[in-house]
Amino acid sequence: LPFAVEAVVDLLDRLNLDRPLLVGYSLGGRVAMCLASQHPGKIRGVLALSANPGLESVSERRQRLATDFAVSQKLTKPGNLPTFLKNWYSVGLWGDLAKRNPEKYESMLKKRLRVDPEAAVCPLLGMSLGRQGNLWGLTSNKNFWYAYGSLDSKFSAIADKVRSRVADPLTSASRVTSFEAGHAVVEEKPQEVANLISTILSDLQDCEEPKIPAERAPSLEGVRLTACWSEALELPLTAPLLLSRGSPTQRRSGRLVLLRAEVETATGRTGFHGLGEVSPLPMFHKESLADAEQQLSSVLEAWNQRPPTVPLNVRCLDGKMTEFLESACPRGVTLLPSVRSGLESALLHLLSRVVGDRHLGLAIAASHQQGGESGIGVNALIAREEDLRGALAGATVVKVKVGRNPQEDAAKVESLASQGRGKLRLRLDANQGWTVEQAAEFISGLSDETTKMIEYLEEPVEWPTNLTGAAASEAFLADWERLSELSGRRIAFAADESLTEGQLKVEQLAGCRAPIAALVLKPALQGLEETATLAAKGLKQGRRPILTSAFESGVALSHFSLLAAALAPGSGDAGLGCGDWEVSASHGMGTFTRLAEDVLDPPFADLVESRRGYGWYIDAMRCQEALTRTADALASSLSGDGFGER
Repeated sequence: LPFAVEAVVDLLDRLNLDRPLLVGYSLGGRVAMCLASQHPGKIRGVLALSANPGLESVSERRQRLATDFAVSQKLTKPGNLPTFLKNWYSVGLWGDLAKRNPEKYESMLKKRLRVDPEAAVCPLLGMSLGRQGNLWGLTSNKNFWYAYGSLDSKFSAIADKVRSRVADPLTSASRVTSFEAGHAVVEEKPQEVANLISTILSDLQDCEEPKIPAERAPSLEGVRLTACWSEALELPLTAPLLLSRGSPTQRRSGRLVLLRAEVETATGRTGFHGLGEVSPLPMFHKESLADAEQQLSSVLEAWNQRPPTVPLNVRCLDGKMTEFLESACPRGVTLLPSVRSGLESALLHLLSRVVGDRHLGLAIAASHQQGGESGIGVNALIAREEDLRGALAGATVVKVKVGRNPQEDAAKVESLASQGRGKLRLRLDANQGWTVEQAAEFISGLSDETTKMIEYLEEPVEWPTNLTGAAASEAFLADWERLSELSGRRIAFAADESLTEGQLKVEQLAGCRAPIAALVLKPALQGLEETATLAAKGLKQGRRPILTSAFESGVALSHFSLLAAALAPGSGDAGLGCGDWEVSASHGMGTFTRLAEDVLDPPFADLVESRRGYGWYIDAMRCQEALTRTADALASSLSGDGFGER
């Protein structure tokens, strides 16, 4: 618990949050109460949801430690997880959830079945209630609130005890709230919990003293660029990169984009920098690097000669970014996808620093009404030429390139699946490489055990090149439907290049009878604003948006990770996909493993954590910090070489 508390304190410091309301559910509620006890000046109040303030005697705590140890033995018994979870969810704590809400029960059970029992034991024992102190003294604080499920008899009794300790009996009703739910109040009553949080925040705001004016003037609507640079980017790869199209690539080349603006602050005039990347991938982008460099040079030269004022609201990615770029770029210039992506990235980074956002996706999440996440999962990538042995390195979601020989590809997927039964989730990508019959042959070569591990198959069939316009898209989706029927609907599909290249629109997917679980989006090909728009449309259809990279440096990977975190629905995203095919929230940034060097400081590879039982994970805040460090170092070196403001 002390380590968890300090981790949250560190996060509050990094986010520069001014005494927030801390909300925690169950174990999270205990962490919140511990933090409030140890660092009362860091927060404004605590809302504990179905959380235990502690055991009041040493003997009770010893008994709880012994009980948790016995539970850990059952949990880690080989093959016992399904039985353990069914027994666990049948206890009175959950208020007969399986009968009351079978759909919610199955959703929760499915998520828990992905847990590594060995990893789950760590918090069970390390953060046991038996190791927690007595925090009941907090419950009489005027800024402590408690909520629970009325069908949870254990925590209903705790709530009664909290009521009895509230200093003013007249306020106990507003300080203790019950929902018609079991222990899982957040899962069962997400909107009611959100409403309660809003009410508490409103009450706190009404009691708040006037603040000192912000460092940066609230009337600031835009910032004027004072300098623009670009710098060559050349990175060696760990091995020649054999793509689905074109010749092997030995290196990744591109340009870094650096923008500067100055803002008047309380301490004087302060400069801020924003960093982006323009790196078209041969045979994937239609433009060459030379085309992109020429266009980027003309745009930056125009901006240096006549510096534009960038509205702060372009960072919302709700259409205003496109409006600004169309008005600010030289007349007649239609931005190439890679150039657009690089400029959008640099502008977002710059503006987030100007307004003081520690996460450049905050405005994006708010604009698109998404909950957002503090980080994202990352899937590993196995390209065709790679040996499967040792390729997983702690990942739990793996993308595999297929689309050539159906039988050989099926054998490859089976081999990988046999290594990760019960631990891996698989994503397959055919890149429109097969006919319907070949794709059906591939699927028929997969065992039922393996198909249960597969989240989706991207673009399984060829685009009908003999047709154009609406006729082509209708025939293409009809082929998906035919493939689904031929294969007995054993695998869900995902849209990728058909969306990226403008062959299909998201709206057309709604009428397709084949199971489509995800939209695979490439910000480097579509631009960040268009990616955000497509993701929002996909979410409305219940399809998971998956953002992927194209072997860029850590600069672009950090931007794409931040965007993916911003576009996440938050705690309500469980079950996204299609019917029985649930798609995990892991994104395609695994290309970082192919970089022998990285321009990002620290390298993107150093930012990726391997969380036992949960796979690869990256903290969005660390991405933002790395971008800022890299941008400022690059600005310093360029200014020192005489490439300063113009």
